[in-house]
Amino acid sequence: MTCQYCQTRNQVQSLYCARCGKLLFKSKLRIDGPHGENQTMLLFARDYTIGRGPDNDISIPDPSLSRRHAIISHKSGNFVVRNVSNKNGSLLNDKPLTHAVLKDRDSIQLGNVMLHYCSEAPAFEVGKGMEETEFFRRQFLQLFDFTKTHLSTRESILDVLALTMSISDANHVQLFTVDADGKWRFRMAKKYEHTRSPAENVDATAQRLFRQALDSKCPQLLNAEGTITSSTEDDCMTKRWTRIVFPLIWTHRNGAVSHQTIGLCYFIRDDSWRCLSSNKQRMFEKFMHQLAMALENERLYRASREHQKMAEELQRASHVQKKLHGIGANRIPGFEIETLVKSSKGISGDYFDVIRLSENKVLFAIGDICGSGVPAALVSSSVQATVRSQMRYSTSPRRLLNHLNLLLRQSTNDSTFVTLFVGVLDPSNNQLTYLNAGHPPPFLISRDKKLTELKSTNPPLGVIKQSYSVEKRVEFCQTGTLVMYTDGLLECQNQTRERLGRNRLHSLITRQVREKPQSDEMSALRILRGIETEMTNFIQGATQTDDMTLIVATRGSDNPGSN
Repeated sequence: MTCQYCQTRNQVQSLYCARCGKLLFKSKLRIDGPHGENQTMLLFARDYTIGRGPDNDISIPDPSLSRRHAIISHKSGNFVVRNVSNKNGSLLNDKPLTHAVLKDRDSIQLGNVMLHYCSEAPAFEVGKGMEETEFFRRQFLQLFDFTKTHLSTRESILDVLALTMSISDANHVQLFTVDADGKWRFRMAKKYEHTRSPAENVDATAQRLFRQALDSKCPQLLNAEGTITSSTEDDCMTKRWTRIVFPLIWTHRNGAVSHQTIGLCYFIRDDSWRCLSSNKQRMFEKFMHQLAMALENERLYRASREHQKMAEELQRASHVQKKLHGIGANRIPGFEIETLVKSSKGISGDYFDVIRLSENKVLFAIGDICGSGVPAALVSSSVQATVRSQMRYSTSPRRLLNHLNLLLRQSTNDSTFVTLFVGVLDPSNNQLTYLNAGHPPPFLISRDKKLTELKSTNPPLGVIKQSYSVEKRVEFCQTGTLVMYTDGLLECQNQTRERLGRNRLHSLITRQVREKPQSDEMSALRILRGIETEMTNFIQGATQTDDMTLIVATRGSDNPGSN
């Protein structure tokens, strides 16, 4: 928007020239709806389409208007109105409208909507006072209600600050944000033309005003004698002052006022003799509430962006975690391995691994870290790295868990613990050597479809200082199946908050195993998909609060290294 006085290019739809402070809009248009609703539009030097369609520059959702009813154009310094509707009538000063140059106080009727044109801009400039309080109220509301102005939050706040300066006759105003700890930070400032720019660093007097405003949550003003007094919003502007600080308190939708002050508005003027009328005081109070709303909206927007950024980072972390879990899991010769992982917070705190240690040994591991989300996922990654590094030097579950227990006690807090099942299979003798540290017992399914629970042999890791020495052995023959899971599977709930539980899971696995497959061998995929289907039917779409992991590993009949 180019200023006609100094030819400076300004932001689109700015009210005042950034250089000379002159008004940029040419005229105003008051819109009166059929049910008493009204608003005032500022007309700049451009064209405006009017109609009930949302794509119009001036959209009026009234059924008596056509989708595009009329056009107001700016030509040769004048505004010209043209009727484009063929269905609904248009009148200019009670006469049929086709095409006409608008004059001051012209009345335009479009359907049941009346538009009143005013060709003269209001006779005031920033900082020189204001006489038309009603127009200023409409002008302010227009900044927030009319979305087609395309004003940024910063530009909107600056325009509001300019209006409050005009009302209060202040020379300049500063806006500060306040954090949860009561610390203020300079946000922006507005000054009257030809006045010295206000400094961002406040002086000692301003700091006293700020502290008292934060403590009392009431406006604090400084009079000509240098005395600071506390006042209410209703009467502070009737007193004579040279400086005044307004605390901006966020008001919730239910009307309850938050105890946190989110901003401070600081006004400075050269003299103290001017006071405000009661109408301007009420308007000033509304401006302060709208500034608080603008600051709160900015905070919510930043929080939304941070939340979106965190969600994107969690998604990337989830992809990395899936790749880490998938390393080697489905590449063990002689095994069919299927996995199901469902995280409650985008990234899982469950750990599982299937590792080929040598030509003759395979490790199976599954664990559950206390908690969920990012902290649990970090511990899970640490456990996985430790398992993979330690198993290069020893294939003993006992030595692995003793090392992990020491590491967790040294590097995590007392509330962090890990349940872990580790089993090492030697296919040459079909022996699975395992150690269960407080983890829900996996199910080992023999070739004759008998289920054996591999129950806990030791307490969880990271709880107490002790030696993990109780290892057990069980036969894991060809065509046998190992089903491992985390407690999220047992604790999943349906809509009535009924848990799946161990007994129901046992029955569910039994049904899947004893269903006669097409071949004599059990299929890991068939078992996993069957469990997943029945679990989904049980949950019935209920939201889960814990991570769930299910691993099904079936040995083939031609397992390498087996007898």
